[in-house]
Amino acid sequence: MRKQNRPRPLVRVATAVTALVGFGLAPLAVNSTANAAGDLSTGGEQSGVSFNSWVPAGATWWDPDDAPTASKPQSKLWYAQGSWWGVLQNTSNNYYIYKFDSTTHKWTNTGVVVDSRHKSHLDVLWDGTNLYTVGAVDPPQSGGTADMAIKFSRFVYNAATSKYVAQVSNLPLNGGGVEAPVIAKDGKGRLWVAYTAPNAVGTTSVANVRYVTSDNFGTSWTSPTALTDPSSEGLNPDDIATVVGSSDGAAIVWSEQDVSTGPSDPKTEQESVHVATFSHTSNSWTFKTLAEGLYTADDHLNMSVDGDGAGRVFLVLKTGANDRTPNVQNSDPLIELWVRDTSGNWGAPKTVNTVGEGGTRPIVVIDKDANKLRVFLTDRETGGSVMEKTTPLDNPGTFSTAKPVLDLASDPHINNVTTTKQNVTVGNTGPELLILASDELTGHYVQNYSAGGRPGGGGTPTPSLTVPKVVMKSTGLSYASSRTVTASWRDAAGSDVAGTYNVVVNAIGTGRAPAWRRSVLQMGPKTYTSFTGAPGTTYCMQVRGQNMAGMGPLSGERCVSIPLDDRQLAKKGAWKKAFSKSAYLRTLLKTTARGASVTSTVTGKRVSLVVTKLPKGGKVSIYKGKRLVKRVSLNATRTRTKEYIPILKSTRVTTARYRVVVTSKGAPVLIDGLAVSRK
Repeated sequence: MRKQNRPRPLVRVATAVTALVGFGLAPLAVNSTANAAGDLSTGGEQSGVSFNSWVPAGATWWDPDDAPTASKPQSKLWYAQGSWWGVLQNTSNNYYIYKFDSTTHKWTNTGVVVDSRHKSHLDVLWDGTNLYTVGAVDPPQSGGTADMAIKFSRFVYNAATSKYVAQVSNLPLNGGGVEAPVIAKDGKGRLWVAYTAPNAVGTTSVANVRYVTSDNFGTSWTSPTALTDPSSEGLNPDDIATVVGSSDGAAIVWSEQDVSTGPSDPKTEQESVHVATFSHTSNSWTFKTLAEGLYTADDHLNMSVDGDGAGRVFLVLKTGANDRTPNVQNSDPLIELWVRDTSGNWGAPKTVNTVGEGGTRPIVVIDKDANKLRVFLTDRETGGSVMEKTTPLDNPGTFSTAKPVLDLASDPHINNVTTTKQNVTVGNTGPELLILASDELTGHYVQNYSAGGRPGGGGTPTPSLTVPKVVMKSTGLSYASSRTVTASWRDAAGSDVAGTYNVVVNAIGTGRAPAWRRSVLQMGPKTYTSFTGAPGTTYCMQVRGQNMAGMGPLSGERCVSIPLDDRQLAKKGAWKKAFSKSAYLRTLLKTTARGASVTSTVTGKRVSLVVTKLPKGGKVSIYKGKRLVKRVSLNATRTRTKEYIPILKSTRVTTARYRVVVTSKGAPVLIDGLAVSRK
């Protein structure tokens, strides 16, 4: 609906009610009992939750985009853990996670805050494991600010407390306010958020279509990216976008209203609806115009996708036909259904409602078991009753007669119906469906709960993934040249891609203490890790990947030993401390005295002496206990720092006292440390 510049007078509301009665759809008494299996009851009920603390005092009309069940492409409900849940706002102006009781039809506030911003518009997505939410504040025509930006959160359910627990909280995804961010997840596990936004924060400049993505369950996101098609640029600030995921990618649809010339010159008013489809297979975008011409677009878009991920996408939208003044044609399509088939082709639109029938803010729900495509919409722009029309899911075309499903005498200005992104399927304990809307004058939520199918896994396409396999880029044992421990890895050739990685570390000291395991060193999208280790410790790392299919197997080991520094060795004789930027930990022990020695008692399978070789370097003898094991010359044609001289290589762990004795006289000997490994 195009932005209104002023409130509509109450007389228009009264006229619209009279027209409704004339169509035989007069407001009915509350009735929340199902009249037939597979259908919502006529009537509905107040939910018992009120957001009326910010309804304008004495208002006879206010912008429906302010309602907490707005905006058009978004969803506020989901079905999980055998219950319905929702993100609802109460009189505190905070948005909380509420739980619905299907017996009493009452909502319970779980106390989990999703967004504390007044008039934030939220979209939710449940993928069977994670609850994802995005919210933003619609900037005023005078411009928005950064605190209105899109914020993302991810929650998981804690069965012990019966509450959702935040894993990622209020992560900003862009720099300013938008009207309606929408989140989706594709069959490869990628999260998408699509929206339209002005070119600069705090301005009223024309908007473009943008998106951000995440391949690690929302832990991190790409920077906002604008679509490259010219039709996605220079949009009316009132235009919006929506997105759904499919098995191989995602589809973003947006409106393009050109109202700069106004109704005084309708022949120049070209409007359109566009779709951009991303394919993982080709790693590219395809752009298509669905509709173009006079009064073909409004900013009312809502999409749903088959839960089997086959690629069928259903788009319901409102055209601008009712704004064709003064030549409004009652037979023209006002609400249309567009269908993308399993081959990716969009068919001709199907008329849901004509201009004569009216209607606004439609949403579409896939009811697989009942073989129905359900469209819910408000019967008039000022708010009134929510109506339902259906058409066969296997062959969408002719729609049924409209039936009121939220139609209360006590709430005559119901608007902005919302429900879940999930497809509707019958569950083991009976069918269910829940819809929610806002009353624009009383400030109450209104709902209808009845037979109509239990939501299944739809809305997030079923992945064709298998668990990923990860390969370390280098395995085996190495000695570090500093205290920094590093490892890197990649997805195995032919393996499904991981969205996040879990690094397992086994850290083993030089003493007799048992090994300890840190099970989650890193959980994120990076393909490398780096941390500071302790001298005398061996770190063995393995990594496994995770995607929508689950956690994959551990990779091979990458072990790194951090040497003992020269300062940790016991000295005897005339040693001097030396400093060098190229030395291990920047210090050395230096002597020219025969008989000077250093000792250390360590436990391991491998032991090496760390030295600096240089021209005219001296000689040392190395003892294990009292037994001479090696004589070493430290002479070299050029200076070589951090040289490792192997002393022990064994198949079993042993504890021994190692002693290094200088056997030359007057020649420099530089000792840097002792490297020990239990691997």
